[in-house]
Amino acid sequence: MSKTFDDNFEEVFKQDKKYVVQIYKPLDNGDIEEFKLHYDEYPSFDEIKSWIADNRSRGMIEHINVLHEGNDCDAIIDEEGKIYDLDVNPIATIMYDKFKEKHGYIVGNDLVVGTCAVLTNFELK
Repeated sequence: MSKTFDDNFEEVFKQDKKYVVQIYKPLDNGDIEEFKLHYDEYPSFDEIKSWIADNRSRGMIEHINVLHEGNDCDAIIDEEGKIYDLDVNPIATIMYDKFKEKHGYIVGNDLVVGTCAVLTNFELK
């Protein structure tokens, strides 16, 4: 299968970016919006907060670990998401459970809510 212009552009674009963040955002209709953010430099704290911003909460961040595409990754979620009744994020919940299972932690019925930002190729400082 030959690559299209879009495939080649995306491949070249990704090579130039050092920091890639995969976003999983639950929508009101139950769907999950997925997209990537690319950064040349390590994202600032304000940028990190903007990934999980929701007008129903105060935007306090919480670090969790997830299993993303077979890799252990840091992820950011809204620390107060459950207090502010943010929508359940089934994709993030599964990734969180898979990380816990892989590392021998008890997998309970804890749910990840709100937007989840996965740091795909770098760690949280």
